[in-house]
Amino acid sequence: MSIPRRVRLCLGEGVFRVVPLSAGLAREARPFPLRALLPLALMVAMVPFVLGGPAWRYALLALPLVGMLTLLGSSRGGRIRGRRRGHLPHEISQAAREGRAFHTEPVLPRRPRILRSGELKGTGWGVGTEEEACWLAGFLATHNDPGVLTVSSPWLTTQGDGLRVRFSPHATGGPSTEEALVTWGGRMPGWAVAVRLRGRASPAWAESLQGTASGGGVPEVVEVQETVYSTRGLARAWEKPGLAVLLGADAGGGVVVNLVGDGPHALVAGTTGAGKSELLTTWVLGLAAAAPPSHLTLVLVDFKGGAAFGPLTALPHCAAVLTDLDPGGTRRALASMRALLRQRERLLHEAGCRDIGELEALRPGSMPRLVLVVDEFRALADDHPEIMDQLLRLGAQGRSLGVHLIVATQRPAGAVGPDLRANMPLRICLRVAEVGDSHDVLGSGAAASLPRIPGRALLGPDGPREFQVAWSGDASAVLEAVGAVRAAAPAVAVEPLWLPPLPAQIPHGAFAGTVVAVADLPDELARLPVPLPPTGLLLAGPSRSGRTTAALRMVGSALEGGHEAWLVTADRQVVEGRWGGAAGLYGGALGATQVRLVGALLEHAMAGPRRTVVFDDVEIWMTAHDHLHGVGSASQLLAAACRSIAAAGSRLVVAAGPDAPTARWAANLPTVVLAGTDEASAMLAGVPRAAATSLQVGMPGRAVWLPEAREVQFVQPPAAPPRHAGAARAFVPLPGPRALPARDGAVVFGWGGDPVAPVAVCADRHLVIVGLGPEREKAEALLAPQRQGRPGGDGVAAGGAGGAPDSHVPREAPLMLAVTPQVWSTGWSGDLGRVRDSAAVLVVRPDLVGSPSGLRLGSALEPGGEGYAVLVLDGVATALRLASVVEDLRTPVLDELPRGREREQDEREHRGGDRDPRGETRQPRDGDEGEDQ
Repeated sequence: MSIPRRVRLCLGEGVFRVVPLSAGLAREARPFPLRALLPLALMVAMVPFVLGGPAWRYALLALPLVGMLTLLGSSRGGRIRGRRRGHLPHEISQAAREGRAFHTEPVLPRRPRILRSGELKGTGWGVGTEEEACWLAGFLATHNDPGVLTVSSPWLTTQGDGLRVRFSPHATGGPSTEEALVTWGGRMPGWAVAVRLRGRASPAWAESLQGTASGGGVPEVVEVQETVYSTRGLARAWEKPGLAVLLGADAGGGVVVNLVGDGPHALVAGTTGAGKSELLTTWVLGLAAAAPPSHLTLVLVDFKGGAAFGPLTALPHCAAVLTDLDPGGTRRALASMRALLRQRERLLHEAGCRDIGELEALRPGSMPRLVLVVDEFRALADDHPEIMDQLLRLGAQGRSLGVHLIVATQRPAGAVGPDLRANMPLRICLRVAEVGDSHDVLGSGAAASLPRIPGRALLGPDGPREFQVAWSGDASAVLEAVGAVRAAAPAVAVEPLWLPPLPAQIPHGAFAGTVVAVADLPDELARLPVPLPPTGLLLAGPSRSGRTTAALRMVGSALEGGHEAWLVTADRQVVEGRWGGAAGLYGGALGATQVRLVGALLEHAMAGPRRTVVFDDVEIWMTAHDHLHGVGSASQLLAAACRSIAAAGSRLVVAAGPDAPTARWAANLPTVVLAGTDEASAMLAGVPRAAATSLQVGMPGRAVWLPEAREVQFVQPPAAPPRHAGAARAFVPLPGPRALPARDGAVVFGWGGDPVAPVAVCADRHLVIVGLGPEREKAEALLAPQRQGRPGGDGVAAGGAGGAPDSHVPREAPLMLAVTPQVWSTGWSGDLGRVRDSAAVLVVRPDLVGSPSGLRLGSALEPGGEGYAVLVLDGVATALRLASVVEDLRTPVLDELPRGREREQDEREHRGGDRDPRGETRQPRDGDEGEDQ
């Protein structure tokens, strides 16, 4: 089929210029071929033979004559003026598409001007006719590397990053500073330099490139004309909206695809560089030009980094752009498709219609068609396998509900399953690398042998039809087209298909009562307030994940629900701030290292209902507890508390690190995994892979609530704990060292007990002080003067430290012995053996020396610090802080006493004795051995 001169294809207001690959191409002129001499010589040699024989021999001369004429004819053809070798039009186009490099500096025919690459910027050229401009474009495209020059003309366009040479007839303005401009037709503008082309191709050659010569074939370039996106053209097309798009042209004319009639879904395949993204761009722009935003909504999914659909995001039809750079947003949006399908089903049911066609006839524009365009579907399927069920349902119900799917991938095999492919009758296959890929899409291997022309494709599967996809132009041209569409519908805004993502912060005032978080339900197009669970919760996440903020919100919600509440945290600012003190139902904040008070708090929570304990930084408490009570003791206590507190009708909330969900003590607690948790730990906790990936975004307060795997955002806590009528038990830590008044008939130790009060024992009781070094000596200095100052206490004295009875002390007199932990453990004779079962035992700094043998300090242990001691009286252990001074006796402040080693050294120097290895005198004395032990 021949194409007439100056051919144009029109569909409505869309006008395309077709450039066929001409069959009659100009050829290079050649000299008389030497191989034609052979048949000539043969004919001359046969002349005597012919003349000397019968007449029939004259016919033999025809054979070499025919051969000579054939060879002479093959050397003829269109001649190219000048000596420079010409290139065929298809060679030019092919060289431009493949990026063939000829020179690394710009080359012009016969160099009409000596120009370096830097001088070409901002240059304007003028040629005489369109024929000359056409040939010049082909010359530049063929003889220059795309990295040096990039040609943009109505006949061919090269792809590259070199200086752009633009061809435009009747150009009124000059070139920009970053391009060279070639113009023709009319009067030569003043800014253009005339280019006289010597050695250009013949008119037939140029016309064949331009597509005006006779001959048929698929065009190599099909460009969308500006009239498609004119205001008048868009308005006329939108009067009868549809999804029919002029996608390109073949040898017989335009190629129109219609998702409604040919679909409902389409599959596009092609290897890298075949033109998939350009095809999708043309298709999306065509859809936008075919229907207004009120009748069409677009969702673009680009899994090549988001660059393919970049300019198209500004279309008024575009509701969302999903990329692989935001896996959480993509997963959430695609999960919303289920709710969108249900929503459309309800609309059809309420209108009494079977499909969207009937609804459009009844209520035009009431439910716009939705087109989901996916570039690189295989990457989407690999990254989000959980949403494949949604797409399968979309494929099955899309036709009746007006939802269409355009899927592009390099190799559909293994990515597009048979169930989804069964609903994709519209298939377009660009060039593929293997015959099997072509068979997989079209049922034939024709796509593997397509020429290397971007945009060359086969439309199938029934009798694949070869065509050239229309090119929408470069990025600037696409932006102009998008701007024209926006100008045609300036007041139209597409309604969002799903709710926006959860905010990074939810203020405290947004939700009251026991709500602690807001859950995102994309598959229901809803958000759900999440109340505080009745039995307990585990918050797992790294530091700076919002654990403390969430813990404070838990406390506030528990108080709003009428529970007594306590907070355990290692954050000193919280303990010393507004959340530190007790008020009403709030029992206050405890430090995570206050093991004794935390243990008492857990026992209190196990004993009654409507009590909430919130643990923050539980690992710090567990480390301190294991140090005092033995490795594993904290886990056992916490596991028992999780079971017993829930059984008592109370609540335990634990905030811990990312590995906490796998601990045995956390087995009975519902789990919330906070953002920032590494993917492996999140999946071990039970978070699905897709949700675990979304947790990698560090957003404090964002979490996944198990077992439903719902994404939530915690609500901000109040600035201070809510005040409600009530009186929760306060667990007060031991005060610092302070003065205490003396008491008649008693020995005053310090402050301790629960509640905190002065601790004293009867002065007639035996007393044993167990400790080491200076801390024990401070206790002796505090207590000894009280024993000596007791009324009727003459003759009362301290027993020997080694445990041997002092002969001058009456048997009935109360003793005060100071021993080391080792002496206590082995001293079963003497004064210590006589009094150990009935004496009051004061263990000084048990957090450093441990629990002495036979003494059960139990819950009285804590990392107490200076002056911390435990008094064991009748088997009951009481933690206390030793007084700094007993006022009536004017005992010096403990910190002002000389250290024990200095006092011992003064006594040795005063008595004299043997020298020790350091040169100091040493005099052995009773009890030294026991003291050293």
